[in-house]
Amino acid sequence: LEGKSEAIVALKERISSVGRTDLGVLIVGETGTGKESVAYYLHEFSQRRNAPFLSINCAGLDETFLRSELFGHEKGAFTGAVNTKAGLVEEAAGGTLFLDELPDLAPSLQADLLRFLQSKRYRRLGGTNVHHADIRVIAAAQPGLVKRVRPDLYYRIAEVAIETPSLSQIPNDIMRVVSHLVFRFTKGRTVEMGPAVSEILAYFREGEEILRLHDWRGNVRQLAGLVKRRVLLGDDVLTEINKCKGQLEKKRKPLTENNIRLIDDVIRDYVRSVHEKFPHLSKQALAKAMGKSVNTLRKYLQVGESED
Repeated sequence: LEGKSEAIVALKERISSVGRTDLGVLIVGETGTGKESVAYYLHEFSQRRNAPFLSINCAGLDETFLRSELFGHEKGAFTGAVNTKAGLVEEAAGGTLFLDELPDLAPSLQADLLRFLQSKRYRRLGGTNVHHADIRVIAAAQPGLVKRVRPDLYYRIAEVAIETPSLSQIPNDIMRVVSHLVFRFTKGRTVEMGPAVSEILAYFREGEEILRLHDWRGNVRQLAGLVKRRVLLGDDVLTEINKCKGQLEKKRKPLTENNIRLIDDVIRDYVRSVHEKFPHLSKQALAKAMGKSVNTLRKYLQVGESED
């Protein structure tokens, strides 16, 4: 959340206003955009700040294990359950529970979570007693995966939706993020390997344009890994990412006259094959069916203007 760009300022203001409520929140953003940090600050701005803030990543976890982690289990509920165990909803009493990668919850678990959100009541795995827990649930998901959340759960948990911007959306804030990361990785200790702190910052400032133009698919998480390597190992990470960019650009063939001719040939072959398949259609009907203009159709069929 380091930065002064419009997107970051708006995000901070939203966290401040929503945090003071007890509304359910769904945080939507790409991997590495700080969704858990947003959840934590929502908790810190809330009336629940003095109670626990607990989190769990729902990705890749066995359904039985995840149900036990969330709601707890009774002794003997499954193989290996030698003792009764409290779940996160019980341990987070009065506080906030953050569910990262919400779409990875199995459908049956999504149904259980919905029932809990509606009633604040639940049963431990293998148990019959009904328990009550007063907690706030905040969840997170990546943009393309939100559709995997069942609609009734989505509308219940996403009373407010907050989007976290990707690093490529806030290029003017990248050096602020880098500075924050450098001080995080060097705070309270001497950097035994690699250049001094001032030299590290100077190194990244000189290469700021490379940072601004890079495609940060892993966002801040990816950037943090590079900064950490520079701090600890002195690796020339800027040359590395610049070289990768150059290799990708070489693979992209520029649009030349020959490329255009090849594309033109493909379109011509396609138009002619469709025309041969539906010879009974007029040029106007065929053009409409293909989403082309009559003039385009004539061009590729080499039909004279007098023909219909």
